[in-house]
Amino acid sequence: MQLSLRSMSASPEDRSRGGSEADDLRTVEATRGDVAVTLFVRRALSERDVARIVDQLTGRYEGPRHLSQERTVLLPAETDLPYDGIKLKGAGLRGGRIRFDEAHQVPYALPRYDAEGSYAEDLARGFHRACSGGMSYQQATNEYRIVSWLVSRGFDTLPALGWGSVDSAGRKSWLLVLNAPFREFWDWCHQPSWDADLVREMPVVQARGQVELRRLGVTLALNGVTSVGGRLVRKDLHGARFHDRNDTFVSRAMYELFDVNFCLWNYRDPRAQPGLEEWTERSSRTYVEELTGTSHTMDVIEDFRSFNWIYRDAGLSLTERLALIESNPISRHVLDQHLPESERRPYRSERAAASARAKRDARERRSRGPVAVARRLARSVRARLPIR
Repeated sequence: MQLSLRSMSASPEDRSRGGSEADDLRTVEATRGDVAVTLFVRRALSERDVARIVDQLTGRYEGPRHLSQERTVLLPAETDLPYDGIKLKGAGLRGGRIRFDEAHQVPYALPRYDAEGSYAEDLARGFHRACSGGMSYQQATNEYRIVSWLVSRGFDTLPALGWGSVDSAGRKSWLLVLNAPFREFWDWCHQPSWDADLVREMPVVQARGQVELRRLGVTLALNGVTSVGGRLVRKDLHGARFHDRNDTFVSRAMYELFDVNFCLWNYRDPRAQPGLEEWTERSSRTYVEELTGTSHTMDVIEDFRSFNWIYRDAGLSLTERLALIESNPISRHVLDQHLPESERRPYRSERAAASARAKRDARERRSRGPVAVARRLARSVRARLPIR
């Protein structure tokens, strides 16, 4: 194996939104057979830990490890870190090799909203460019930058140690290196050993985390939560994004509404472990109450879920979209959090009439003509997918 190390200082952009001035990385380059590995990792990471990572990525590792989800491997760490493990996200399909000729499969797409809140699929931020068992460049570098910045602000998530790439026969895939406990990781609904207290706490942690992320200017955090040392922390921020100068209060609200719907779907995940079904309604109501400060019935929550698909319709005018959002107290609360004080009054005038009219018109538009049949079929398919 050829192994070389060199320093790589963080760029000014990385320092402004990727950690502190001391957040410098070193470059590790290694080649074994037809596999070349390039890593950009924290200087504090020991040579033995770096060697374990390289061995795992080149198919030579024979030590203890844990597999998590489809593309994550956890290795033991000897470096003095907050946690005793190294989490490699994008390290191969179910612990094996990266399948460069296949795309990573997930049953949902990530959104991109324009200034008026119209939806388009964000191909770069999604999974279309990630190999099966790997990550895309966008996902790996984006999650590293956002996680590093959030940790530097005191947000509770798994710390980032670096990122890198795996190259085989000219085909490249990317990965993220995180610090995590050395154990199996599960989605909340599949965790076989979680106690009822943690399950009850989860919607509270998700809602409070969402409020804090909003304050920090980060959205599209989705719903990742895991148990660490008896507490719940947020994870899986590969799709997250910073609010930027091109965002409007409408697009920022739409991104958060996507997150809200994503979390609410999770409480109804049909794959949940037996015994968690009883928390479905309770978790939904707890999450919404923690997020909005108001208790809502399941009818209101289901109304939000059904219209969340319509809010993003590219055929809606800005006035129609805002009226629809105003028509449900949950989405109205989210909009309020992003609406500048100077613009609140114009959008509050004749709210009730405009909301009712927009909701009625949206329903009628979707119930007429040949397109309605296709839409009903699409709804039946979406009922089996995470995002509706």
